[in-house]
Amino acid sequence: MACGSWNPSVFPLPRSALPFSGTGFIVSDPHIGYVGMPNAEMHHLAPPVYHVFTNDRGGRDSYRGKKAAKKVDFLFVGDSQVWGAGVPDEDTFPKILTRQLGVSVFNAAEPNYSMVAALLSIDKFAHMRPRYIVFGFLAEVLPGIFSPCSHKTALLCRPMAYLDRASVGVEMRPPAGDGHIYSAYVREIVFLHSFGWRDIYWAAYRDISLTLSNAKRVQDLAGQGSTAKASNWTNDPAWSALGLRFLIDEMAKKTSSVGVRLICLNMTNLENYRPSQEVMQAIEDGRSGDKFLYVDSSSLLQEAGSAHGAHYVRIPRYGHFTAVGHGIIADAIAAAVSPYVRADPL
Repeated sequence: MACGSWNPSVFPLPRSALPFSGTGFIVSDPHIGYVGMPNAEMHHLAPPVYHVFTNDRGGRDSYRGKKAAKKVDFLFVGDSQVWGAGVPDEDTFPKILTRQLGVSVFNAAEPNYSMVAALLSIDKFAHMRPRYIVFGFLAEVLPGIFSPCSHKTALLCRPMAYLDRASVGVEMRPPAGDGHIYSAYVREIVFLHSFGWRDIYWAAYRDISLTLSNAKRVQDLAGQGSTAKASNWTNDPAWSALGLRFLIDEMAKKTSSVGVRLICLNMTNLENYRPSQEVMQAIEDGRSGDKFLYVDSSSLLQEAGSAHGAHYVRIPRYGHFTAVGHGIIADAIAAAVSPYVRADPL
C-alpha cells in the first residue's frame, strides 16, 4: 500500500500533515496528559523551518538522545514559548541563559501546556534538584487552565489535566480521554508519511467520530442554550484570577518544600492583549507575598517591538518569539537572578 505520497483529495485529512517530519515529539502521560518523547526529533518543514531534538528524558536539547544531567541549576516549565517553537534550541532563552550565567538547565516545557500541566511537570522533574524553577506564562492563555483539551486535530483531543469548579473554589482534574489515540494519530498522519492502510483507518475513524458527535449534538440541542451559558464561566476574569491564585499557591508550596526558588516569568503580548485587573491583582498578591521572584519581560518585548517592528521579537504569522525575542527574555531573567547567584554561587 505504501505506493506514494498521501493524497488529501482522496482522503481529505488535515493539510497540517505536510509541514512535519520525524519521530513525533510527545507521548501520553496519565498524570499530565502528555510529556516530551525521549530521544525524539521533529522537523518543521514549512516556514519557520526549524528542527527539534529531545534528550533521553524528553526535554528539548541540542541533539537527539543527549544524556540529560542528573542535577540541574534551572528547570523551565511552560508552553511552546518556553519550549522555543520556531527557533533552534541554541536560540531559546533557557539555552541562552546557560551561556550568560554558566548554568545547567532542563527545558520541560511542551507546546500547548497550561499552567496546570506546568505545575504537574514540576513533580515529574523535581528529582533533578534544581536551584530555580522558571515558569513562563502569557496572561492571554490563562483561560486554558480550565480546558481538558490542550489541542484538537481532526476531532481528536490531546488530553491534559485541568481545573474545574468545585463546591468551594477550584480543584484539579486528571486528563480525560485516551492520550495514546491522539499520539498515534500525530505519529501516523500529522507527520509526513507515505500513503498506507493507516490513512484509510484514520479516515474511517474520523467519519465515525463525526457521525457520533453529530448525533449527540442533535440529542443535546434542546439544552444547548443553558449549556452554552453555563460554559461562559471559563472566560470570566474572576475565575481566571481564582484559578491563577490556586496554582500560584500550589507552585509555591511545591518549590518551597524542596528549597527551590520559584521564578514567574511574564511574557504577555501587550501589543494585542491587556490582562484583566483581577488577573494582574492575583499576580501582584503573589509577588508581594514573596511567593515567587517576578520577572516581567513583557514590557521589554513591547519596547523592542515598538522600536523595530513586531517582527523583530515575534515570528510573523506564527506568533512565537524570534531569536532576538528569546535573547531579550534571557537578559531579563539573568538581570533578576544575578544577585542571588552572586550571593549563593551555583
